[in-house]
Amino acid sequence: MMQVFPVLCACLILITCSQPDKIRVLTRHDNGKRITCRIHQEFKIRLAANPTTGFSWQVSGEDTQLVELLRSELVPIENRLMGAPSEQVFSFRPRHKGSAPLRLHYRRPWEKGVAPAESFSVTLVIR
Repeated sequence: MMQVFPVLCACLILITCSQPDKIRVLTRHDNGKRITCRIHQEFKIRLAANPTTGFSWQVSGEDTQLVELLRSELVPIENRLMGAPSEQVFSFRPRHKGSAPLRLHYRRPWEKGVAPAESFSVTLVIR
């Protein structure tokens, strides 16, 4: 019985340590918050969008020094009918330790000099 206990403990530690990190998903409720994450720990930002109006979320260019944009995709919320609301999902991976804002703007890409219809911003603290 005593020999089984160390083996069970080792198995439990191995299973716990081998679990992949859960990907953190930020939403509009995180707007304006300070977010702490680790280097190379992927996170996502999920925001409501309706691309049929010409609007889309765009990452502010100067905010990509500490993070790498892995992908951006549109995900239908309810159905796939034309004009139905969807969500734009951005996947990021922190590259360096530090602190910096990450800003996204909801705008039409061809409208230059026009304020965005919406903005989303978090301050990233990367450890």
